[in-house]
Amino acid sequence: MNNKPSFVIKHARESGGKKFWTRIGVAWPIRTGGGYRLQLDYIPTSAGNDIYLLPWENKTTDGEET
Repeated sequence: MNNKPSFVIKHARESGGKKFWTRIGVAWPIRTGGGYRLQLDYIPTSAGNDIYLLPWENKTTDGEET
């Protein structure tokens, strides 16, 4: 089994017309195809912001190494 996650989970919030991204976890597909197993390191508490599942890559959307 591949231990590499399929997705990185990011929280996006806007402030002053800019979008700020915070990596909050990763996700793996469930073998039966019924969804995803999540590992959350942080849980956003602010309402009205977005959570994204982005394809796993060596670099995140903000350019930091993973």
